Amino acid sequence: SIDECICDESYVKNDDGFCTTCDTNENGGCTCKPGRRLNNVNGVLSCVDCELHTYHEFGNDIFCKTCGDKKTNGTGKTSLADCLCPPGKYLDSVSKECIACAEGKYKHAISNSISDCQNCQQYSTSLEGSSSVSDCFCEAGAFKDDYNGFCNECPAGTWKSLPGNDKCNPCPNNTFSEDGGLTNENECQPCGN
Repeated sequence: SIDECICDESYVKNDDGFCTTCDTNENGGCTCKPGRRLNNVNGVLSCVDCELHTYHEFGNDIFCKTCGDKKTNGTGKTSLADCLCPPGKYLDSVSKECIACAEGKYKHAISNSISDCQNCQQYSTSLEGSSSVSDCFCEAGAFKDDYNGFCNECPAGTWKSLPGNDKCNPCPNNTFSEDGGLTNENECQPCGN
């Protein structure tokens, strides 16, 4: 089978198992193209793509450099610039560090852009560094509608003090409020005579 074949000197096996020429370095060994690293399996050299969240600029290294806490959008990346902020974070233009998207926002993309930090829908919020719209939950004074899945303001005569997707509580007996979105039971007013 082709797997039993050994490439002649100055040739390497590609991903398909065929022998191809490689660039040679001053030591006569192979140098992989950017985005690829040297792979040695039982003495047979080949060049393979760098794995996810790694990159390789040039040379005959057997390891690609890690992106640290950053991520890549695919394999075979060629520079540190290909390492992007993970979901929930964006690149700070001053510190050049990935920092969490603000409370009330989420970011699902692997990117450096702050504009990818999206607002949660009306009457909802999220924790800092959230990575999905499903991380958004209803604010105090709002509840999750079972029909459409959106957060809506608590209707008149109800209140809810804590964030979350729970239902609103009715005002106590003999109290009411014409306003919606109450966040405290004490906002319910005594009924008039």
